[in-house]
Amino acid sequence: MVVLFYIGMYVYMTKFFFPKWHEEGNERRLILLCKTDHAALLDGCRKLIKENREGKWQEGRYVVRFRPHPDSAKLPETILKLSPTWVWISNERVRIEMFGGLDHFGVHYFCEGFSEAEQKKWGNKKLLDGLWYYDDGYRKATNYEQFIESLRPE
Repeated sequence: MVVLFYIGMYVYMTKFFFPKWHEEGNERRLILLCKTDHAALLDGCRKLIKENREGKWQEGRYVVRFRPHPDSAKLPETILKLSPTWVWISNERVRIEMFGGLDHFGVHYFCEGFSEAEQKKWGNKKLLDGLWYYDDGYRKATNYEQFIESLRPE
């Protein structure tokens, strides 16, 4: 019985769960990279930094999906429209995590004062000055930029 259970779980995970999970991740990448107004997202991140410095936010992580933090509904609309997993807010940086688990990707916003070299440590693809896309795939595959570009609709 135990062996049959493990075989069944293996079949379920490889045939149904992982392909669906992979597809959802790529759909969310497409939304973030190709269907999002990056300038509006940048403004939303700047607003969060300003409000954090004014004491309207506590530094830390605000879960948006699954078990939302009570204050997550107060995040800027441009961020909420992305339906991120969570948002990290500090005085110098905002991180928006879009997925998670085995497939981390999202954006980092860096306020003024971070050098481009410092920003590249955290981001893989510059979207706008101060706004960087990050993705675990860049560490795992040498031709990952080609994959990212292949997501763009024609």
